[in-house]
Amino acid sequence: MNWQGKLLEVACVLVVAALARNFSLTDIGLTAPLRPGWRTPALVVSAVTLALPIALLLLGARDTLTPEGWVFEATMPGIAEELVYRGALLELCDRAMGGRGGSPAPRSAGGCS
Repeated sequence: MNWQGKLLEVACVLVVAALARNFSLTDIGLTAPLRPGWRTPALVVSAVTLALPIALLLLGARDTLTPEGWVFEATMPGIAEELVYRGALLELCDRAMGGRGGSPAPRSAGGCS
């Protein structure tokens, strides 16, 4: 587990969004409002996502995760990757390719919205 690396990755994106001109948290999809009815799909996806490792654990997998390992694997890789790849990098690529900036892609691509 690399808590430090993932936390630094998240912090770096947030610092860039805070310091750069014409680049905000809204641009990377962080502050979009949640739609009504978001809880049911989120719970279904979470249950399915957790079912496979739990099934493997019950079937006798050799490596077991500690509670800290479960928390890390369930949160940090996804949060860091969403912010970097579907948030900041996608927005910057959109602007570099002549887009108007403020692309709706991070908000609709399943990012941190």
